[in-house]
Amino acid sequence: MKPYINFIIPPYHKRLGSSTIFPLGIGYLISSLSKQDFNFEILDFTQNMDDVSESISEISIHSAIENLVKLQSKDELLYWGIGPVTTASAIFLEWIVAAIRKFSIRPIICGGPLPSILGQRWFFLIT
Repeated sequence: MKPYINFIIPPYHKRLGSSTIFPLGIGYLISSLSKQDFNFEILDFTQNMDDVSESISEISIHSAIENLVKLQSKDELLYWGIGPVTTASAIFLEWIVAAIRKFSIRPIICGGPLPSILGQRWFFLIT
């Protein structure tokens, strides 16, 4: 079985009438991983957001991550990648990390614009 990486795209609050865009950074990583014969899974929580109300809760995040882990072989998972992380997704990040930690001891790497801000880097290298 090939090694794999789980990518999680956290939900975020969006403006009325706006849409979501798949993160380019994760797209680049997936392209490179595919060429190197790695597998990947994507858990995209932005697809559950709408313009009127959010349908994401701590329970729904926990359940989605639990279901993903149940479907996979734990031996081949290399790490979890979460991104893009912004201030709009901070509470969701806490819920996602807590759910991952309940089911996995593999490293978690967070990405997006905030990890490059001086003084914030420590928060985004979760092991």
